[in-house]
Formats: sequence, structure tokens, C-alpha cells
Amino acid sequence: MDETRMLATVEDAPGPDMAVTVEDVPAVTFPRTLRGYNPDAVDRVLADERRRNSELRRRLAHDAEAFAAVERERTRLATMTDRLIRERDAAREDARHALTAVARDNEQMIDNCRRQGERIVTEAHTDADRIVAEATGRADAMLDEARQNAARTVEDAAEQAKQAAAEADRIVEEARRRADMLLAAARTRVRSAEERAGAADRAFREITARLTELADALEAGVDGTAADGGTTR
Repeated sequence: MDETRMLATVEDAPGPDMAVTVEDVPAVTFPRTLRGYNPDAVDRVLADERRRNSELRRRLAHDAEAFAAVERERTRLATMTDRLIRERDAAREDARHALTAVARDNEQMIDNCRRQGERIVTEAHTDADRIVAEATGRADAMLDEARQNAARTVEDAAEQAKQAAAEADRIVEEARRRADMLLAAARTRVRSAEERAGAADRAFREITARLTELADALEAGVDGTAADGGTTR
């Protein structure tokens, strides 16, 4: 009997034009011949293929999840970087406004102190000149009166002239002393105004340095975050 006729045919055996997927393999039966392949060996190969296919599917699903996680992290870092950049820009703008305001206030304070000092010195000179002029006028009047009275008697005139001269000297000396005191007080007020102006200038420099340090620190933090985000991607 011809061996090729001893076939156990099955209706669902795959034909030459039928496409079979890995999922279809367990449900497909093949015709057997007396000199065909060992069915157990074929089943083992198919089982190995199914295991490899399952492993590949599992890895593909894991890789897809990992990629999605990386993409979510990238989106989060990008959003955080954008927010930090906006905060950095806002901080820079605030620092610029603060520096401008401090500089304006400092300049105004220095100008006020300078004008106040000049006004004090001018007033002191005016008061001193007025006091000296008044004292000189009184002394001259007293001398004139003494000269007029001196005509009465030589002795009385000499004594009155002596007393008038002494009083005039005293008045002039007192006027000069008061003028010197006014000038000294004016110089003291000017020095105080200059010291306040210097303190204001030092405070302005300290505030400027502090704001610059804060802006640099914020910018360094934003740049570091952006660099971490780029590394993660």
C-alpha cells in the first residue's frame, strides 16, 4: 500500500494560501504521514515560539510603560522649568525696580542733605555778618556819644572814652564769639548731614549687592533645574 495514501486529513488543516498567526497555532492540526516530522518535536518548537512571543509582548508592554513614564517626567520637568524661568524673570524685574527706587531715594536724600548743609552755612554767615554789623554800629554810636560828652570836661571825656572803648571792644568781642559759635554749629550740622548722606550711600550699596546675589542665586537654581530636565530626556 502506498504510504502517501495513509494520511489522516483534517478539515481545518492549513492550506498553501491560508495565513496562520501565532495565536492560531494551538488550534491548528496538521496531517500526519508515516515518514513525517515527530509531532512532539513540532509541538515543542511551537511551544517555544509561543513563549518567546509572550515574552516579546511582555517586554513591549513594559517598554511602552517605561516610555510613557519618561515622557510624563519630561513633560513635568519642562513645565517646572518654564515656571521657574517665569519666576526668575519676575524676580529680575522686581530687583530692577527695587534698585531703581533705592537709587532714586538715595540720590534724593544726598541732594536734600547737601542743600540743607548749604542753607545752614549761608544762614550762619548771614547771622554772623548781621551780628557783627549791629555790634559795630552800636560801638560807633557809643564812641560818637562819648566824643560828644568828652567836650564837657577833659577828665570826663577821657574816662568816658576809655569806658566806651572798653565797652565797644567787649561788644565786638562778644559779637565775634557768637559769630564763631554760629559758624561752628553750622559746620557741625553740615558734617552730620554729610555723615547721613554717607550712611545712605553705604546702605544703597549693601542693598544693591544683596539684590544682585539673590538674582544670581535664583538664576543658578533655574539653570540647574533646566540642565537636570535635559539630562532626563
